[in-house]
Amino acid sequence: MLNVQTGDIFFTHSQSTLAKLIRWAQSDPGETDKAWANHVGIVVYPGDLRTNAYITEAVWKTRLGHLEMKEGMGVRVFSHVTAPAPEAIENFKEEVYARIGLKYGWWKLLGHLVDRTVFHGTKVVSKLFFVDKRPICSYYVAHMVYRHFGWDFGIDPDAADPDEMMDYCEEHHGEWRFVGEIEG
Repeated sequence: MLNVQTGDIFFTHSQSTLAKLIRWAQSDPGETDKAWANHVGIVVYPGDLRTNAYITEAVWKTRLGHLEMKEGMGVRVFSHVTAPAPEAIENFKEEVYARIGLKYGWWKLLGHLVDRTVFHGTKVVSKLFFVDKRPICSYYVAHMVYRHFGWDFGIDPDAADPDEMMDYCEEHHGEWRFVGEIEG
């Protein structure tokens, strides 16, 4: 059992080919610790992450539902040390419902890939792809938590990726705390 609260951030590590490519593209040349996370989402309604919590994420489309655990998948959860205000939670939930069904911004993944291969990890191209109605998971989460809760991950939300976001959570104990980990 892993109890989570509204606003908790979860990172996943999957075994699919796409997940492996995303992690490779996020690992900057020369980085000693390779990327662990290939996806990120947010808890909307509290509960046990495996069974009854509701999360939102940008996958093929933005969605609200239970976390879909797959065999071999790992999930790590972090919570901000400042609990969100009740009004901020309600505004966040309203936006989640308004954004359900937005199509995924596939071209943004290409921007991250170009940044890694051409610009050696410097965020150049990925910062240019800021179309809000076609999110990728990291863009969606970084913007939602900043807009509603005032939290950040030490990087421009337009250029955020799951690996950098999780690294920030792990390194900034004064802002984020580790809640727990589960495996599928």
